[in-house]
Amino acid sequence: MRLSDMLMQARKKHKCPTWMGETVWNDLEKIWMDPSFKKISNQAKKNRASSKGGAVHTGGSISIAEHTIRLAEELGRDPTLDEVFLKTHTKKKDNSWVDERAQKTYETYQGKLQQASKNGEASSSCSQVVNAEARLDMWVQSVGGKNKGRIYGAGDRSSLYRPGVASLVPDSRPSRGCVNVLSQHSTEIAAQIAAFEERAKAAEHEAREAREELRKAEQRRQEDEQRTKELQIQLATLAKSVASIQAESSRRRRHPDYDEDESNDDDGDE
Repeated sequence: MRLSDMLMQARKKHKCPTWMGETVWNDLEKIWMDPSFKKISNQAKKNRASSKGGAVHTGGSISIAEHTIRLAEELGRDPTLDEVFLKTHTKKKDNSWVDERAQKTYETYQGKLQQASKNGEASSSCSQVVNAEARLDMWVQSVGGKNKGRIYGAGDRSSLYRPGVASLVPDSRPSRGCVNVLSQHSTEIAAQIAAFEERAKAAEHEAREAREELRKAEQRRQEDEQRTKELQIQLATLAKSVASIQAESSRRRRHPDYDEDESNDDDGDE
């Protein structure tokens, strides 16, 4: 989950994180820019925003179970599922619903709750008239039952629902010692992640240095090739010059005037 969140943040910022190599980042960018990926991403956004199949909420990365625990601390009792739903599906800014599905679901549930309360004691608060078991069943009916094993609004607590169950709050609560152990474990995980990020930075630094060395080596090789070509050209030019001089010298030795002069010199000496 942490890695998924880190990748999402990197994709939104369009910036390669320090813990990722450039080659991997370039490959990921190609995947994210692919039309098939964009199609899946857009479809997922539509599904999340859909009034029928979406599951939009304001709970962020915090689980429904954790929201339930926090709300229980605020109320001093176990909250009902609709109370948790109201907290996680309305915007804190103006208390408006996150989407049409959430609003219709809650209104349908409230209608069932009010109808059931008419058969009980008249009260301004329906929650005090209908027992917890009936309230939970009404909620499940209002959302249309389970969908792929999940109850809309129940999140990770959906598996706790059974006919006759009065609450989806786990019976056992973590003790203070257990919380301390979990906190220590989280600290250890955070330390391991930090160490991993440091090693990733060091590896990336070494990779940059290696790429720089390869670049310089390639530049030196190209320079050597260029100098070799220039020397070859100079040698070829010099060879042509030597050949031309040799040819001129040979031509002069075979010239007829030089032969006649040599014969005349011989006659005079006699």
